[in-house]
Amino acid sequence: QLQGLPTEHDVRPVETIVEAAAAASGLQGAKAPLLEALAQHGVQAAWQLQLADPEDWQAFAAPIGLKIAVKAELLKATIDQGVPMSELLRHFLLLPAADGTPPKRLRSIAAPFLS
Repeated sequence: QLQGLPTEHDVRPVETIVEAAAAASGLQGAKAPLLEALAQHGVQAAWQLQLADPEDWQAFAAPIGLKIAVKAELLKATIDQGVPMSELLRHFLLLPAADGTPPKRLRSIAAPFLS
């Protein structure tokens, strides 16, 4: 196993990531050159993009706006996977409960330590 490699790889194709990033950033014209550069360098999956360093991005010759949009798309997927949280942590962060109900008010009986 490679050092620093996520234990569960994001195996989505780079095309999916770049297309979503190009749409979000409005840089559709920069999509094809970036995909071509990624293919030339053998970057095929999202996990490889997650490990790309600044020198790699320089080699890809991607506009900064598209680079940032790609990173945001990778981060969004990570956030969307979610992290299991206890109800206490959800309440502390004022997040909806696991069943989707809104958080209780801070000065409620459910949160005496915060009143």
